[in-house]
Amino acid sequence: DEDPTQPRPDPTEPGPEFGGPDFQVESVSGPSALGTGELRVRARLCNEGGGAGSTEASFFLTPASGPGTNEILLATSNRLSLRSGECREVSASVSARSVPEGSYFLSARVDPDGVATETREDNNVRLGNTVRVDRTPPETPAPAWTQAEIGRLRRLTLHTESGATVRVYEGPNCYGQEVASTVAGSNNYCEVPIDVPTTPGATYSARAYDDLGNGSPCSPTVDYPYGDGTPRLAPVLLNTNPGSPGGSPQPTFNGRAEPRVTVELFKNATCQGTAEQTLTTDGAGSFSARFNVARNEKVTVSARAKDSGGYSTPSPCSNPMEYENDGTPPAPPRVTDVKWQYLNSGRQLVVTGTAEPHSTVAIFIDVACTGTPARTVQADAEGRFTATAPFSAGGSHRVFLSAKDASGNVSTCAEGPAYELRCPPGTADCDGRSSNGCEVDLTANPNHCGTCGNSCQDGPYADGVCVAATCGTTCAPGYYDCDGKASNGCESRTVCQPTSTCTIDKPSELMITALSVVEDPVRTAPGGAWHFGTVMRELAGGQDPSPMVRAWLKTWLGKQNVNGLEIPPRPEMQTRVLGPWEARSGGPSAPLDFNSAPFRLLAIINRIDLREQGIQAGEGRFIYGVVDPSGVPLEFTVILEYALPGTTPESIQRWATDWHELGTVKVGNAGYNAKLQALTDRFSKRGVMTGRHEGSALNQIRTNEIELAEPWEMREFILSPLGLMPATTKLTPAMHFENTQLLATYLTENSADVLAERHVVPETFGGFPFLAAHSLVPLDFFWRAPNVSNEVRHKFSLNTCSGCHAGETQTEFVHVAPRSRGAASALSPYLRGTTVTDPMTKSVRTFDDLTRRADDLKALVCAPTAGLKSVGLVPSNLPPARVH
Repeated sequence: DEDPTQPRPDPTEPGPEFGGPDFQVESVSGPSALGTGELRVRARLCNEGGGAGSTEASFFLTPASGPGTNEILLATSNRLSLRSGECREVSASVSARSVPEGSYFLSARVDPDGVATETREDNNVRLGNTVRVDRTPPETPAPAWTQAEIGRLRRLTLHTESGATVRVYEGPNCYGQEVASTVAGSNNYCEVPIDVPTTPGATYSARAYDDLGNGSPCSPTVDYPYGDGTPRLAPVLLNTNPGSPGGSPQPTFNGRAEPRVTVELFKNATCQGTAEQTLTTDGAGSFSARFNVARNEKVTVSARAKDSGGYSTPSPCSNPMEYENDGTPPAPPRVTDVKWQYLNSGRQLVVTGTAEPHSTVAIFIDVACTGTPARTVQADAEGRFTATAPFSAGGSHRVFLSAKDASGNVSTCAEGPAYELRCPPGTADCDGRSSNGCEVDLTANPNHCGTCGNSCQDGPYADGVCVAATCGTTCAPGYYDCDGKASNGCESRTVCQPTSTCTIDKPSELMITALSVVEDPVRTAPGGAWHFGTVMRELAGGQDPSPMVRAWLKTWLGKQNVNGLEIPPRPEMQTRVLGPWEARSGGPSAPLDFNSAPFRLLAIINRIDLREQGIQAGEGRFIYGVVDPSGVPLEFTVILEYALPGTTPESIQRWATDWHELGTVKVGNAGYNAKLQALTDRFSKRGVMTGRHEGSALNQIRTNEIELAEPWEMREFILSPLGLMPATTKLTPAMHFENTQLLATYLTENSADVLAERHVVPETFGGFPFLAAHSLVPLDFFWRAPNVSNEVRHKFSLNTCSGCHAGETQTEFVHVAPRSRGAASALSPYLRGTTVTDPMTKSVRTFDDLTRRADDLKALVCAPTAGLKSVGLVPSNLPPARVH
């Protein structure tokens, strides 16, 4: 981990100014076996190049028989920034729910989509340990009762896989409350004591789990035996061959009962009606039966033992077992993006798209889905996939794709876009030579700024520079531009003296909520620079953003898993937001109509106080409020947080000057909005930052709402080739650690860093997933921990999402409130200035964050403190830990 007490590398030194980043995977590690349960994988990423950059790592399984030939994508880590010479660890939560069983290598690839322009690309992949994929669940437990003991206590005996954890539940189908659990011994046997139920008619069921999280089918339901006798064992249906769903029209159902008894099998779930088949178990109690099932239909089977097998009455009914015949091929894959790239390690094809969830997508180059594919990759639970493959030299190439589902059905062949040399956003092939590919960084090259051949002109004692694909100038050392005239460049040899009082106009330079901006009739209208549809189209690489935005909103409709933690669904997203929008757009299968998008601009924000040399010049933000079909604001806000592109002191200083110059025009005056758009275009358009997907500067999207369910909930998303993907909420632990000893241990071990507000909340702590997958914000919530000083508690709570938006600052959940048309958004007292009482000690604390931000900007732009110092740029007054 990084030592915050040590100085960070100075990216203005000659080394980092030459060359780009060179990412590599130093190590990759993970579990030796995977099943359906969630486990963690880790990789250590390093930047051995001369320049800083941001990247991520994807984790794959590749067959042990041919490593690197075919890959199964497991997960992609969160994005991080790496300075030259820096190494950091990333991790992700993975499972093998749809991976074929077998032996694999775990591998990790840094910069998996090839968007970074690196000095080397042949060191981006590393193989790790071998992984055994085992998705076979333990056998269905076979429950039976022992003889009554003293006090009529009964023991439930269960047979299942050795070492499996058996959980016993109240009621049928393993849905009730868990009442007991134990581990099956080496003899595949275990006993669980069950107390006499307090009410009559008690029933129980059981399920077995192996150490990889694979769960067996639920056992037959057993009634509690209130008398002294011992009920006989109900048959247990174990599995089907092939597994369900499958392509066979005659699946075999396998089961177990007592040895040499007669078993009746029924084509229903409850042993009702006339038996379809009758058979006798063998000496071990095993039995098998074959049933017919029509194409694309289901059959459910149950079983019971007859009295002719020694039962005075028929046994209880077995557990039901369902088999589904799947004879329908999946739809062909849909390609959303194809990149044919020249990298310094060779030619690389990157394909992104959607297919049937969990299907295997085969990528073919120059052949129409015949022979051996160049790559195979598995679609995730949402059907999204991305794959890379090399391609050979030549003037033309074509890509074809097919999908195969779990039943072995193969789709028709789909063709993607034909070959074209397409440079990663923010780069270009300016010399026209394919041998060196996309050799120019358009975001920073002063000779090719924004487009090939656009040269940034020098001035007197001023050097032309390119920042975020936009030309500007910076003064040579020892010269200053005091009159602001481009014609005479940096005309002064002495530090500029103020001609008048230098002040920061907060509504014009920091927190822009004026109606003249947020209701600009051109820029906030469909197609305008600040319209929600426009900024989404930029994130989608200039393509129709409907698939990306619809998939993003649908993440609220299903359970999500981030950092090994679950985010429960909030189904009101469909009824309150997505459903009405789809209805206005022509239905759920039609592209979304962004002319009627339910998002209203609330504010444009300057967060240059989030600057970090070598990484970014701060952040620029758009905040939108969600509205209902009639335009009434909902309690739901969305904030898009972009990096201000630029890593050097000069580029950061230029951003500061440009934001400050807005105050000379002042919001509401002619020319202000055009000047503001020229600034926002530099961070909101695609292609402004190399090494990012689509060249976008987006760091993250955060949402805050109570409209869909209680309590208020905050979520975070990052942009990736698979769309807007859920991510952890930074600096905030999972809610169940509130006021726990584990949180107290973390705070005690990191108290010095917490007090200095330079702490990092890790993804895992004490062996548990620690960093939150989402942040719940109950009314007046604040973080506590036993036996921790209140100042440590306060500093920690203040820097969490839930503490800052609730009890620690006495904020009513949002700092920029939703608004009606014609009304400006209200700002929280925390931003405007207020005093509050500490929720624990009742001492008085003062907050005035906009004034703090104004003081920070003033230190950058107002003489005599303004400008670059001999020791570097004026540091931010924001505590180092603060990320939002």
